[in-house]
Order: sequence, then C-alpha cells, then structure tokens
Amino acid sequence: MQQLEIFNYQDKNIRTVVINNEPWFVLRDVCEVLNLTTPSRVSERLDPDEVSLTHIVDSKGRNQKTNIVSESGLYAVILRSDKEEAKEFRKWVTSEVLPTIRKRGMFLTVEMVEKTITDPNYVLGVLQAYSDARNEISIKDQIIGELQPKSDYLDVILQSQLTMTITQIAKDYGKTAIEMNQLLHDLKVQFKVNDQWVLYQYHQAKGYTRSVTVPITRGDGRPDTKLNTQWTQRGRVFLYNLLKEHNILPLIEKKRT
Repeated sequence: MQQLEIFNYQDKNIRTVVINNEPWFVLRDVCEVLNLTTPSRVSERLDPDEVSLTHIVDSKGRNQKTNIVSESGLYAVILRSDKEEAKEFRKWVTSEVLPTIRKRGMFLTVEMVEKTITDPNYVLGVLQAYSDARNEISIKDQIIGELQPKSDYLDVILQSQLTMTITQIAKDYGKTAIEMNQLLHDLKVQFKVNDQWVLYQYHQAKGYTRSVTVPITRGDGRPDTKLNTQWTQRGRVFLYNLLKEHNILPLIEKKRT
C-alpha cells in the first residue's frame, strides 16, 4: 500500500504518491479539479505507462483501489480539460507540488507519527532514511557546484541559434526519428502530447529545445500547421552525454573505436 502525501488546491485535496522516485497523482482528484466527470474514461485514453492501479487508504480509513497517473499522464489529462483554470492548475503543480516532492527530505503521515511514538526502532529507521536523503541532496549540490565552471564554458560556446530536428540528430546515431524519439521516451526525457514530443518538467527551462511551427498538408489536401520540437546546441550536448551514459555513441565515435 502506498504512502500518500496530500496537497490542497482551491479547497480540494490532491493525493500523491512517490514510486521509484517519481511522483504519481490520484486520477480522481485531478479529474475533480478539472471538471472531468468520468475518470475511468480518462484513464482509457492514456498510454499504459502513464496510468496505474494502486491501493490507498481513503479519508474514512478504508483500503481502496484507485488509478494514479504519472507526471506525463497528468499533463495529458490537463490538456483534455476545457476548464479555464487548467493552466493555473498546471502552474501550481509544476511550481509547488513537484518541487516539494522532489526537494523534501521526508514527510510524516498519521500512521508514521503513531509508529514513531510506539516503536523506537522505527524512529531510527526513519531518521536514517532522512539522513540518507539529505546526504544525497548534499552530494548532488556539490556535484552541481563542481560542474558549474563547465556549464559556464558551455554557455560561451553554445551561443548558436541554430536548431536541429530529431531526424538530423537520429541520423548521427544511425537511427530513424521514430527510433530516437522512442528511445528518449524510454529514458524519461520526453513524452507525446497531441503529436508533439515535449520534455518532462525536470528537463524544461534548460534551453534544450524550441517549439517551431511548421507547415503541413493534411490527408484531405488541406494546408495546415503543427508544432514541432527542435533541439538547440545545448540540447544536443545534453543528449550526447545522456546517451553516452547508456553506451550509445554517434557513428563518428563508433568508427574511432
């Protein structure tokens, strides 16, 4: 059974759980905020990796099964809402909920508080877990500080305004655009919204991509436009380092080995 952390948005509770260090949201709560009356239908329209069935304890102490959605699933649900406040809800999630979940060392539920009172060993375990989490944050902060000079140097050399399509980048790795997009999805870099691949929230605002409007021709011959994600030079460096960590090298480097 998952431990819940509850956030309040305009007097409505938004229940969340963390699974494998990733935040998930109770779909029913999200639908209530967005005036979506049939959560079951909403879940059917999500990708299989964006929705999951889990056990939680409701406000009356009952064990209930409920659908939860991942971060990308949450964004997909928000986009389906016609409510004007949907944009404000998304801003609230990205500016308050996600940073709180990711930065907080620990949170205490009622059950955890009761255990700390009755079980000294449980207290030690909680404190050790908290210490480990704080140590991990400290290590990350140190690494960021060590890498800062390198980042500043990249800022100088990556001033090019040119962007590249995923097709061009994929070609450097001997892959198709479809294969590369799926690979980046599997690596939790991006997810698909209305035929456009967009970055997960923790990769946004880093200058990796730009959304470009491109002309297209619909199947019935009508001219139209669509948004296409293109990668900046900074984004290419990010992809190169990420893929290299997974032993995926561009063709030019493979030829050298």
